[in-house]
Amino acid sequence: MKTIVLCCFSLLFALQVRAQVAIVNHMKVKPGNGSAFVTNEREWKKLHQKRVNEGKMLAWHLFWVMGAGTESPYNYVTVDIYPDMKSALQGITEEEMKKVFGDKYNDLMTKTGAARDIAYSDISNWQMGISAKQPDKYLRVSRMKIKKNGYFDMEEKAFKPVHQAMVDMGKLNSWSVWGRPFWDDMTYDAVTVNGYVSAEQLADSGYSDDVFSKATTGKKSGELMEMTNYFNTTNDYRDMVQSQLWEVIDQTTPAPPKK
Repeated sequence: MKTIVLCCFSLLFALQVRAQVAIVNHMKVKPGNGSAFVTNEREWKKLHQKRVNEGKMLAWHLFWVMGAGTESPYNYVTVDIYPDMKSALQGITEEEMKKVFGDKYNDLMTKTGAARDIAYSDISNWQMGISAKQPDKYLRVSRMKIKKNGYFDMEEKAFKPVHQAMVDMGKLNSWSVWGRPFWDDMTYDAVTVNGYVSAEQLADSGYSDDVFSKATTGKKSGELMEMTNYFNTTNDYRDMVQSQLWEVIDQTTPAPPKK
């Protein structure tokens, strides 16, 4: 059986499912093709939703990269979420496409290629996170270059409690950290993703004094000292090399519960 990999490797994300592997494709949509691109992707969503329902993947998301211009290397992103690496690497078969689109799947592939190019793809593993209370509308995606060992411990022990406090206070909807196991460059090693349900929540987010107060309430003295040390030495562990805002355009729905 011929296997066609529609979505090469990619990154992230966060997303509403606690997944282990995210494949993210960075798309460069050609000028004047934005509407056609979104229409095409919503056709592909039918296939992704079928695969979600069958347990072959966990979720699919389509994002617009806010602020991207004509000189930007990409302006849209698709993210495929899988439970493990094996599932992520299996790809989509021709048979699966024919079951959803019939013999017209070639036409859809042609239209898709005419509307966009895949700038590049990436893959990340989920490390830790806080589940979304409701679907995210916006994501703050930040790429990190790790400078020394202990980065993920820092996120777990210092910044996870802070983001949990933000979620509890309604200033944040979700948070996750992803590691990058494979790469063709050395620009970044990890990704953090903050999810928001609205522009208002996004505007109200931030590391305010009340957030830190809530995050540290009930901590033992040793834990407080460790958190404080991490906060004071964050830049020793990583450099933030990029931070973007992504807006959710479309996404699959979770698979129905098994009977």
